[in-house]
Amino acid sequence: MNAVMACVLLIGLIFVILNQISDALYKVFDPRTR
Repeated sequence: MNAVMACVLLIGLIFVILNQISDALYKVFDPRTR
């Protein structure tokens, strides 16, 4: 059960990090949008 929780937590963490990175890149490449 611990392995399942760890996998879910890891996938959630990766999803959040990817969202942050894509958001930052979007702001860098398109500064007009707010």
